Amino acid sequence: MEVKLDKALYRQMRESMKEWDDAKMRARVREAHTLTHAELWRQYADLWEFGMKFAQPTNKAQQAREMEEWADAYRKLEKLEAWRKAHGKKT
Repeated sequence: MEVKLDKALYRQMRESMKEWDDAKMRARVREAHTLTHAELWRQYADLWEFGMKFAQPTNKAQQAREMEEWADAYRKLEKLEAWRKAHGKKT
């Protein structure tokens, strides 16, 4: 069974979506300086939580590798910070 696409209706829908996206972007720009840092962080956390609902679950071995990579990066950062303090460098 083949379903025919109403091209005019499809174009109208796409145009409506574009207008809606443009209006949403204008509202974000307008409100950009009115939100507090806490509100912006909450929005980011909500977006992250939403995205994680669609993320593929990781296995234990992959989680262990990722945690070790983060720990290694943190150790390197601590070493750099210790060197910076010892040599009086400011960043």
